[in-house]
Amino acid sequence: MARRSAALARRRLRGALAAGVSLLLAAACEPPQSSPKPISNARATVAPLDAGTACVGADAHAKHASLGYGCTTCHACGGVLELSVCFTFPGGTTTANAQVVRDGSSATCSVGCHSPLGAASPPVDWTHGPLACTDCHSNLAPATIAVHSSHLTAAPDPSGACVSCHDQSNHTSGQVRILGGDGASGDGACTSCHAGQGQTLAGLSPPLLVGWNDTVNGDFHGARLGTCSIDRYWYTAGTTKYYRTESYQPCASAGPNDVNVVPTGFGGTLKPPYVRNQDALPCDTCHDPHSSGNAFLLAANVNGTPVPAGAIDRAGVGAQALCNACHEGDRHAYCKSCHRAAMITDLEGYTYFDPASPAVDPMPDGSACFFCHGHEGLQNMKVAAPAFPSSHPNGGGDCTHCHGGWRPGPIEYAAPVIAQGNWSYVPPATAYYLALYPEQPSPAVWLQPNGTVFAVTETSASIYWETNEPATSYVAYGVGAAGHVVGYNAFATSSADPANPSGYYLIHRVDLTGLTPNTTYAWRIRTSDRFRNVTETPLQTFRTVDPDAPPAPTLVPEPFQYNSGGTGNDPWVWWVGQPLQWQPVTSPGGGAVQYRLQLTTDPTFTANAVDTVLTETSYPLSLSGPLASYVQWMWRVMAIDPATGRESIWSDVDAFGVGVGDPYTYY
Repeated sequence: MARRSAALARRRLRGALAAGVSLLLAAACEPPQSSPKPISNARATVAPLDAGTACVGADAHAKHASLGYGCTTCHACGGVLELSVCFTFPGGTTTANAQVVRDGSSATCSVGCHSPLGAASPPVDWTHGPLACTDCHSNLAPATIAVHSSHLTAAPDPSGACVSCHDQSNHTSGQVRILGGDGASGDGACTSCHAGQGQTLAGLSPPLLVGWNDTVNGDFHGARLGTCSIDRYWYTAGTTKYYRTESYQPCASAGPNDVNVVPTGFGGTLKPPYVRNQDALPCDTCHDPHSSGNAFLLAANVNGTPVPAGAIDRAGVGAQALCNACHEGDRHAYCKSCHRAAMITDLEGYTYFDPASPAVDPMPDGSACFFCHGHEGLQNMKVAAPAFPSSHPNGGGDCTHCHGGWRPGPIEYAAPVIAQGNWSYVPPATAYYLALYPEQPSPAVWLQPNGTVFAVTETSASIYWETNEPATSYVAYGVGAAGHVVGYNAFATSSADPANPSGYYLIHRVDLTGLTPNTTYAWRIRTSDRFRNVTETPLQTFRTVDPDAPPAPTLVPEPFQYNSGGTGNDPWVWWVGQPLQWQPVTSPGGGAVQYRLQLTTDPTFTANAVDTVLTETSYPLSLSGPLASYVQWMWRVMAIDPATGRESIWSDVDAFGVGVGDPYTYY
């Protein structure tokens, strides 16, 4: 009787489908029977399927089966068009409440595995073909806010941007997998692209975490474990050990003789579930993965607290809306222990905060929070040294704490300016100068407006630039496109400012290694200041050395005969008819070469006054030629093997100026 009823139901179903009537099948989410019986009707007997049976063909069935899921993952045994099996994926999504709608020859499927992490499950046409990532995944912030920062900025194809970061090899594993700069994938490994050896996205260079993994000076949200009050062993008198309390010491610095190691803070406390000295936080604790109404993808909701869109800018103005989600209490209480509303000068002439006046917050709401607090730790904030002299009420503190340049002045939003039109240092460089600034090229290089490439070999090249304010040092580069980002992280060894290991410097050098010979590389600089203002230069190219081509010529610099400032760095030449000259080179086979000379006032060498091929190693200059008075001229030379046509890379650039009049002033 039951078998007859089932057959009747199937005949009615076929009749309804033939008539074009929509039919909704909802998953009952009941496990299949352990031993299903064959289902038969007047036409055929359908054998039950088991989980190991593979579907055949090239349609959606086969594609699902190729993921490793048998038919009974979704369908009950017996061949009925019904999604009646409840399967929960590792990420928490489920096939429960699945719906299939079929009308004539078409069908759509809405099922839990098409609704990642509980998002709305869109209907998918059975014969739709390859799906874009965005057919199922939401990739933008709610339409009610203006997107301020996004992983998909300027991406013409959002799905193309998705696959540039997401590893799809385990698409249905329930675990987000991110491709790193080295091509390997990790579980939500944001740091694989943002830790100094990253990759570009949609042609843009990512902001980089500087100090996330540093356990001593880095970010308290990252590997740095916070500060502690430590009773540190001092000395022993007889059988008694004496200790002194040292507050705000790194917890990780506690030694075997230290006791009472208690986590402390500069002020306030933490809201649950967070505690001091815990492990590094997941990035999505504070950041949205795709887009945000605030800078740096800061999340719209942190620890259950809404963070209004547009509340936080790149300098961190308004960031208390974010910080207050996890921190409570007087977050600058430590600062207020010294900072007061008034100053006092005693009879000895010492000036210090008046302890009788009200405490004041030196960085109140509206300050540039990220100047002090960021993924590089607290490197832009110098904690005051112990008070001096000790007899002064409340202590005088270390004056350099405020007057030594750490404290930000007015918040500015101007991006760093890259220096150009000068030498990288004042020649002749002394050994002391080069020891103090090892990043400086030697010999000096001419500063190009978007950075200078020098010391190019078959497998390496160096890029140098200077900025008008302390900034970070990163270069995006690649073959054909700038696909990867490299540079100094915050605590790379540098003598540019030994007392300030923050990663923000005035001079910058990034060395590229592991390059391919005779290959053209695209590159650009990405440098940002301590207010997070970014300068990103246009794409440029350089070519590595061809081992089968002649070497690049070495230029004979134009003499600086007119030196009005006494520094040897004035580019204006008192005209003596000095020709352009360079050292001769030979081809790898020992034969003669030709030389291509370019002379220009355009730093990019796009518009050239002279672009000619010579056999000589000099080029005469004349005031009746292309030279103009009091204009900066630049020139370079490459060598060409006429037998093979192979070219050297360009020489370094030399620069000079021409003065037509008498340079001296007479009185």
